[in-house]
Amino acid sequence: MLTFRELYDRLLKASYNKSLNEEIDNIKKTEEFNVDDLDCILHPENYPSVIRTDACNSCTAEKPACEVACLFSAIKRDGEGKVVVEQKDCTGCGRCLEVCENKGLVERKDLIPILELLHSKSVPVYAMIAPAFNGQFTLDVTAGKLRTAFKCLGFYGMLEVALFADILTLKEALEFDRTIQEDKDFMLTSCCCPIWVAMIKKIYHDLIPHMPPSVSPMVACGRAIKRIHPDAVTVFIGPCIAKKAEAKEPDIKDAVDYVLTFQEIKANFMEGMGCVGGCVGGPKALIPYKEGTEDVIEYGDLATYKTPIDNPHAIELLEQLGFHRIEDLLERDNLFIRKFT
Repeated sequence: MLTFRELYDRLLKASYNKSLNEEIDNIKKTEEFNVDDLDCILHPENYPSVIRTDACNSCTAEKPACEVACLFSAIKRDGEGKVVVEQKDCTGCGRCLEVCENKGLVERKDLIPILELLHSKSVPVYAMIAPAFNGQFTLDVTAGKLRTAFKCLGFYGMLEVALFADILTLKEALEFDRTIQEDKDFMLTSCCCPIWVAMIKKIYHDLIPHMPPSVSPMVACGRAIKRIHPDAVTVFIGPCIAKKAEAKEPDIKDAVDYVLTFQEIKANFMEGMGCVGGCVGGPKALIPYKEGTEDVIEYGDLATYKTPIDNPHAIELLEQLGFHRIEDLLERDNLFIRKFT
């Protein structure tokens, strides 16, 4: 029987060669395989960020290492004693992947559906690159070079999600000014990390009223693209597996269609805050987080515009999205708003 990895590799190669349907038919006729594996590879959006493959032997320990490592009790055993990853609880923190000795757990693979969309040219597909990209593919790979590379691959364009991080700082500043009226008032000041948000929602629930009602920069970017280009498909690219889970949360799943990690990009295209170090320390980053932090800081220091208010491109984009005053980020539109419960 084909393992998950073998099945994925064959289908990925076929997708590169624009012969995916033929290979699927061939496999169905000539090979034994797990139908759930095939469905997961072709329709990853229906599966959790971390999936159990046939390489998992469910360990013999009373509690397998993956279950012990999971921060949110998303890994359990079913009635037959098999390890199960609960989609509703999995945040994609990646800790289970690090401790699984048999490599029986893998992150969800979103690449094949994206390749098929790029081949079909039926809709515009946008790459949304995380702020942590700088230095990940060596310092020679600039934002401009990445944009050119993505367009050569068939993407319609590339946006830097950092632009929306800047825009959301404006919104959160307005929220802070509106919320903090007395000494006892306080507000948590970041909603960009899905693991951090999950920790508040699942463990420190009493802090929810103090969270700013804002989406993450990834979601803001995806929603902005879809407002201007309603038929667009959005693909976020960064170091964090947890973004795969965030993109499928019910109240914000309208924004991002697929998520790829830096490692997936490098392995498949460039060679042929819950994390230590923050976003640059995601489990699928390519360089050490301290080096990544230095590179991102240097990239920021070189920016032509130091604040989003000074950036005419940010202001122009907000105008396109219907925000004619900075205060409109609070008052007239739900595009960047998220209500936590």
